[in-house]
Amino acid sequence: IHQLLTEDYKCPSQHLTVQVLSTNKYASTEYPVNVLRNMAISKITTTHLFYTDIDFWLSADVHNVLQLSHFKQALVDDPYKAVVI
Repeated sequence: IHQLLTEDYKCPSQHLTVQVLSTNKYASTEYPVNVLRNMAISKITTTHLFYTDIDFWLSADVHNVLQLSHFKQALVDDPYKAVVI
């Protein structure tokens, strides 16, 4: 997978982490997709995260709203501010 992403899709390797989830590494009450999501979030090295899921219905205008300067400045001003979309 790592080779495919770096060579074929030209993903920079410093931005890529491949994690494999074994079926015996999570409780039967947990959904594997949630375990994978949590594994991915634990590897974030940036100051912000944009997370979306198939269950989320975004506004058709969400990109424009996220680009507003006062919106972006509010995130910069408060390191504990979260945007839930």
